[in-house]
Amino acid sequence: MDTESGVVSSQELSSWSQPRHLRAVMLCVMLSEDVPLKNAIDITPAVSSETLVIPVVMEKPWRLWGALEACLLTMCAWSWGVCRVSLLALILTFHLYGGLILLGLILASVAGILYKFQDVLLYFPDQPSSSRLYVPMPTGIPHENVYIRTKDGVRLNLILLRYTGENPAAAPTILYFHGNAGNIGHRVPNALLMLVNLKANVVLVDYRGYGKSEGEPSEEGLYQDAEATLDYIMTRPDIDKTKVVLFGRSLGGAVAIRLASCNPHRVAAIMVENTFLSIPHMAATLFSFFPMRYLPLWCYKNKFLSYRHVALCRMPSLFISGLSDQLIPPVMMKQLYELSPSRTKRLGIFPEDKLLSEFVSTMPAEDVGPGRGERRRLPWLFLVLVIAAITSSSLSVISLYHVLALQAEVEGLRAEVVRKREEQSGTLEETMSGTEKQTHEQEEKENKERIEYLQQNEMDDTVTDHTVLSKRSLESQPCLQMMADNKKTTFQKEFALELCTAIPWQVGLKRGSALEEEQGTILVKEEGFFFIYSQVYYTDSTFAMGHIVIRIKKNVVGDESQHVVLFRCIQSMNRVNHFNTCYTGGELKLDSGDRLELLIPRTHANISLDGDSTFLGAIKLA
Repeated sequence: MDTESGVVSSQELSSWSQPRHLRAVMLCVMLSEDVPLKNAIDITPAVSSETLVIPVVMEKPWRLWGALEACLLTMCAWSWGVCRVSLLALILTFHLYGGLILLGLILASVAGILYKFQDVLLYFPDQPSSSRLYVPMPTGIPHENVYIRTKDGVRLNLILLRYTGENPAAAPTILYFHGNAGNIGHRVPNALLMLVNLKANVVLVDYRGYGKSEGEPSEEGLYQDAEATLDYIMTRPDIDKTKVVLFGRSLGGAVAIRLASCNPHRVAAIMVENTFLSIPHMAATLFSFFPMRYLPLWCYKNKFLSYRHVALCRMPSLFISGLSDQLIPPVMMKQLYELSPSRTKRLGIFPEDKLLSEFVSTMPAEDVGPGRGERRRLPWLFLVLVIAAITSSSLSVISLYHVLALQAEVEGLRAEVVRKREEQSGTLEETMSGTEKQTHEQEEKENKERIEYLQQNEMDDTVTDHTVLSKRSLESQPCLQMMADNKKTTFQKEFALELCTAIPWQVGLKRGSALEEEQGTILVKEEGFFFIYSQVYYTDSTFAMGHIVIRIKKNVVGDESQHVVLFRCIQSMNRVNHFNTCYTGGELKLDSGDRLELLIPRTHANISLDGDSTFLGAIKLA
């Protein structure tokens, strides 16, 4: 390659596309090997070659379109200024006539809603919609599905992909921190590429609130999840603790940088891909209108100040940026690279879908600060919606003032009506007193006659009911219903290698000898067809709850499983009013000696132990 002109030959490009070259580059950076980067891939001198770039030819913009765009920007800025002045005038008017306290309450409420709404804009654990219900597992390769606990007691789900090639004990271990959507199952293909090309163990972690992990996502919570994952890796005797490498993509890059800054002696190297300087920087980039550039830091619920944390990362660092990223400006990766104090650092830039090309360091430095650097212009539709929202808010303030004024007038009219009614009630009482007395005596007489009639009917019905019950008892079917025992508490029981929640039972209703209670299960004494039913009253705030009814066979043939799940019941829960029941039932033939059991496939489940709400029963049909 000609380092002066920056031209890359097709032969060099084809050689760089081989996995062994890419692996050599990344391992050199990650593990601080003494092999120079120049010798790893035979390209430009290592004096200032710290940026991977492919030259991109930019088309010359159309002049007429540029003038039109400038005109539209000027009109938009003028419209925004008019809206700001109008909003200020409306606020002052409302202050003079509507009251400062009410205005303050409105602004405080809006600010609180926006502060709480930040989590919805940042974390997407439910995208795609099945991400919280199903986590794809790797197939055909050695792996472990692990659950750990953080310091604050949150249960996390990890997947450990094991490298089984040559000398696996000396293989490095990569901690993979994914972005703000989906779960670790969606990242398994990426992890397999690392496993094969880098010859390393890969550990994928689902943050709290993602996949099968418990809890709700937050900035501090994600930091604790990363610390717990690193602590777990350090306790594994089969992993080389001196070769632990962090990899973070997008939001995961901020988590990886924070973890590396707090554990410089436990982390060998760090790799981040398409991450950002901080959430305030992203807000100033995506929403470039006036207020966002001047909001103080405490207005942000989630900050992720990577530009501060990266200054503490002196281990070997690799910064990977894609120029086709539609969300995070590539200049932020350049700024993080420049802020890194590491002596062994590299910046890899991948324009569109092309391969690595050459090392250069000609990109201009940008000042680090909220709103600096490249800012993407928002679509015109978004600007129109913002102006419409501000106008609507202003009209709402005026409407609120008029509503309050009308309410005051209505209260005055209501008081006047009450006063007139009181004046008229005095004259009506005198004329109605005689009539009311006669009516009252007549009603008392009718009520007395009605009570006597009902008492006589109840006596007749009692005799009839005893006769019917005596006849029905001769034709009753054998049954057993177990009710939850509210004097005890739920406990854990293992089923299918997972801990489930079991319910303490007591016998509520028993008829015949076909069914018996045995150690919290229903024991079948006579073969036949049975109707099995169950209900659990859940009081848990988890997004979905449910239970299973299991048949434990006495007679097992061949390789049949002794435990068979008969019924499943899944019920979505309301996060505000988390009270809901889940009922299931069905008909089945059972053999003598079989048992029925109800379990909740959750480690911890909050339920009601009221016997009328939580029960398990069976009725013999034939």
